[in-house]
Amino acid sequence: MNGLEPGLGIPLGKMVLNDIGPAISTEGLTRIGAYVALPLSFERFTDAENHVRQTCADFGPQSDSDWQELTHNVFVCDTQGRWVKHYDIGIAVPFKEQSFAAMEAAEALLWQAYQSLTEPVLIIRGKHSDLLTAQTADDMLQANPRARLYEVAGVGHAPSLRSEEQIQVLREFLFESKEAI
Repeated sequence: MNGLEPGLGIPLGKMVLNDIGPAISTEGLTRIGAYVALPLSFERFTDAENHVRQTCADFGPQSDSDWQELTHNVFVCDTQGRWVKHYDIGIAVPFKEQSFAAMEAAEALLWQAYQSLTEPVLIIRGKHSDLLTAQTADDMLQANPRARLYEVAGVGHAPSLRSEEQIQVLREFLFESKEAI
């Protein structure tokens, strides 16, 4: 038992949603599902890095060291010295197996959960995101008065939260008193 009364949620504090919301575009989801499922491997790290640079170009401008670190988060060197994905590509199976009715029901539940949040929410959206549309971000602002939006120019899905500007926005939100929000 967690000590909470039945029916009461666990307080979250503040929440940051990085280019995601209760509704996501099927086009963006399809795009992500397609590359996540590819069983790729590379003989050289630089080939893996070039793939990450191309696939994740929407993350926005990155330094060479940022691209290398992001690549290390996606690929790992196996026992044969090949660079293989560092996750189970089976993660993409649910993308293909969802029915429209199931997705609609899930979206309705997610909107209810989102609207019930009582703590401050920072919605981060890549200005060119194909996953979290501008309309959905606006709807999220209307649905929850404790939410605020930060759009990252020149970025699609998803902001990498690595640039100094993005980090500063996070710092200000996370360390700002709740009363000021």
